[in-house]
Parts: sequence; C-alpha cells; structure tokens
Amino acid sequence: MPTLPITEIAGHVGGELVGDTTLRITGAETLELAQPGQITFIGEAKYAPLWETSRASAALVDHRLAVEPGQDRAIIKVKNADLAMAQLLDLLAPPAVRPQEGVHPTAVVDVSAKLGSKVCIGPLCVIGARVVLGDGVVLHSGATVMDECVIGAGTELFSGVVIRERCSLGQRCILHANVVIGADGFGYRPAPD
Repeated sequence: MPTLPITEIAGHVGGELVGDTTLRITGAETLELAQPGQITFIGEAKYAPLWETSRASAALVDHRLAVEPGQDRAIIKVKNADLAMAQLLDLLAPPAVRPQEGVHPTAVVDVSAKLGSKVCIGPLCVIGARVVLGDGVVLHSGATVMDECVIGAGTELFSGVVIRERCSLGQRCILHANVVIGADGFGYRPAPD
C-alpha cells in the first residue's frame, strides 16, 4: 500500500481537514483494530465514543457528528463517511493485477472457441468447445468455461469460477472466486411414481 499525506486524502474525498496536517497514512482499518498511521471512519453517532480509545491516526467523520481530532491526530469531516472510505480505498488498494492480454501458455482453449479482442486468459484456465468470449473478457487463474457458453464483453471471472455448459453471462459481469453458474440441482421435479 502507498503512504499518503492526510492532505491528499482530504482532497480526494472532498472533506474538511481538522487537526494534524502533517500525518502520513499507511492504511485503513476499523476503529477497534486501527494502529498509528492508519485511518478509520465514523459514520454514525454510536461509533463516535470509540474514537477516544482508538489508536488510529485519523478518521473520516460524518459532518453532523461532534468529534474532535485530539493531539497528533486528524479528522476529515465529510458528507458521508461510508462513501468517503470507499473512495479512499481506491487510493490505498488499487485494483488487483489482471492477467496479461492473450492466452497464458498453460490455459487449455478448444479450437472451436471464439475469443474477442483484448481477452485475458490466465494460467490453468479451461475454455470448452464452441464458447464465445466477448471483447475484453478476463479469466483469472483456474477459471473454467464449459462447452457452448457465451460470456459478454468486459466480464471478469476470478480464480476458480466454473461456468457450466450452455450458460450465458451478460456484459460487464464480475464473478468472484469459486462461483459456479449452471450447477445441477435447480428445476428438478419429482416424478409421480
């Protein structure tokens, strides 16, 4: 994680900085677990008392709450502390590295599969027969797309995802690790005998 000046964080989230303006922030954490150098957030009055015992150096604080920074600490008053924390996490934890564009040498891609432009197929992925991958599809390591599936443009499948036969996903979908689409077990009906 990068180390960020508290002034840069205040500017990024559009907040009012109160307290020590020389702080450098190394990460984000909850009020209870934060350590010196880390920032936290206080979005509701019921959490404000925890600020007194928190070891956090700074906090994003809802502008309606009466919270003081204290010595050698800072607060950033914002309209919505939850949203400001989400914005800050984009700075502190940039998106995960994607596989390189193209097909990794350990991936298995059926010759009948149709791959769009700028696809990224990571290590140990399996692409079945007659699969269609739209432009910019990303498959992280170990993702499996079985026969006759269609995956829409810009969709990202993280490690271990399995898309079973004849399933379709739309554009710009994100499936996190180990999701299974099209598994058996849905739509069964008992026979009368």
